[in-house]
Order: sequence, then C-alpha cells, then structure tokens
Amino acid sequence: MKHFAIVVLISLFAQLANAQIETGKNTPAFYLGAGTGINSNCGAVGFKLGIRLNNKMILDAGVGVGTWGSKTSLGLVFNAINKNAWCPTLSISRANERENAEVKVEVTDQFNSTCKKNINLNLNPATCFNIGLQRQWIRKSGNRMVLDLGFSILVDGGSHETIDYTNRITDDGKSMLNIFRPGGLIVGFSYNFGVN
Repeated sequence: MKHFAIVVLISLFAQLANAQIETGKNTPAFYLGAGTGINSNCGAVGFKLGIRLNNKMILDAGVGVGTWGSKTSLGLVFNAINKNAWCPTLSISRANERENAEVKVEVTDQFNSTCKKNINLNLNPATCFNIGLQRQWIRKSGNRMVLDLGFSILVDGGSHETIDYTNRITDDGKSMLNIFRPGGLIVGFSYNFGVN
C-alpha cells in the first residue's frame, strides 16, 4: 500500500507538471499541508497534498498515523472556489495493518480474574468510504485553512487478532477497541499552503 501511495503521488506530480490548469488569479495550482483529527483523511496527525483539477475541484490526498496504524487516503473536494466556502467531499481511506500493537484493555486472565492489562494485538487493515463537508477559509496568501466534518463508513476489515491467548478481552475491552477502530464521526483540521 505504501508503494502504491508513492506511485500515485509521483504520477500526480507528473500530471501537474504537464497540465495547463485554468484557475483564477492568485489561485494556487496545488497545496501542501498538515492536519490532525478523528477519522480525518491524514489520520490523527499527518500530511496532505491537494491538486487543483479546475476552479471548483481539488484532488485531495493524505498520509499519516492514526489509532489503527498508518493511514492513506484519496478523495475529491467539490466547490473548492478561491474564497471562503462550504465544500462537499468524497474520499476513500485505508488504515494499514499494525502488527504486535501493545494495547491496554480490560481482560480476563487464565485465573479468571478481570483487570486492565497491556496485551499484544494484530490490528488488521481497514478500508473506509468517507463523505463530508469542509469549511474552507482562504487566506490572502492563497493558503487554505480547513475544518473537516463528516462520517466515515467502514467497508472492509478493521478487525483485531489477539496474540496473547492467555488473556480474553472482556466486552468492555472490545467496546474500547471499537472506539479506536476506523470509521465513525469525522472531525479534522488542516492548514494547507498554496503553491503556484
């Protein structure tokens, strides 16, 4: 997946170099940014790349680290005019596998006593379809400050496997793991520097 993301980014840069993008005066051709959030397209913390396809549409890519491991995403931002606006978004994201992750959860051990313990889990890959709304504020320099709101739907994966078989995760422990699993409410913030 990492190699795929690198190939996609290189291809997008090559397309950008050859493309004659018609944009308004002082409208950046692409954006480089950093972001944070819950179920955001760049994870809990990460980087973003936006390529302006036309006056109203941006191809939006993100890479970062989330609660389920590393994350990559690719999507479209609509109505991304060069002024303050609400912009609908559609994207797909992938949380990559995280092996041997140490997680503190409530378990029942081999002596049948319940306690919170650090256990090792394999967090399996998860794919999500994301639908949302961005509120963008365009700075005088052309930079975009963005608030992301929406919902992320888990469409594949997102399960976990216990490595330590001497402990059984309790129902409360499973509920806690489900909170950290990809999918659910999207709330994110990013600052994107416009580059001509």
